[in-house]
Amino acid sequence: MYISIDLGGTNTRVASSKNEKVKFLTNPDIGVQKKLLSNAIKQVSGGEVVKATCLGLPGMFDSKKIINLPNIPTYNNYKISDLIEVENIFVKNDAVLAGLAEAVDGAGKGYNRVAYLTLGTGVGGSLIVSGVAKNMEPGNEFFSDGETFENHVSGRAFERIYRASSKNCEDINVWKEYAKDLTTGIKKIILPWKPDVIVIGGGVANRFEKFSSSFIDIPVPIKKSKFMDRAGLMGGLFFLMC
Repeated sequence: MYISIDLGGTNTRVASSKNEKVKFLTNPDIGVQKKLLSNAIKQVSGGEVVKATCLGLPGMFDSKKIINLPNIPTYNNYKISDLIEVENIFVKNDAVLAGLAEAVDGAGKGYNRVAYLTLGTGVGGSLIVSGVAKNMEPGNEFFSDGETFENHVSGRAFERIYRASSKNCEDINVWKEYAKDLTTGIKKIILPWKPDVIVIGGGVANRFEKFSSSFIDIPVPIKKSKFMDRAGLMGGLFFLMC
């Protein structure tokens, strides 16, 4: 029995290798979140022995400490053990795990160099080369206006710039402008990353059809994530089981 945890700025997802899943709102109080995680692990494991657990985090950390989670700043500088206490735990970047899932059995399957972008509360990304994944932090790329890629195309940025949620926006002109910014950001990563394919996931990718037709001069195929909000969970299980 293996457990995979995808801790996002909005939602936390927990899954077992037996396909049991739990989803709940991420609590900003790390003590409350720890209890919620413990209960979720018990639920999806069904009392069976857990061989290993993979925890996907959206930010900077080391093996023992949370350094900076931009979308959950109340967790910063706490120990990993303040969030979760289990034996044999592996802590990985959430975009790395999601990218791994897409490269192994998702929209990037069959390509050697897979670039994964997640357009969620923030913007994350990873590059998977021959099955080996690396965190790339594309959201920190700067545009000519001095703002970052993340400040232009994340779900939070969408609401701030267009005064609407990406979930229900139907304005064609808004999506054209959004696609222009997304294209600019993608062009910035193509040369250094050299991808064979780009896979886009995260909450904004639920509206993929609204912006994908407006991509301009992108020399590699761009695909919608196969696993979407399950990508991090699937990546964690692939990491533990492969």
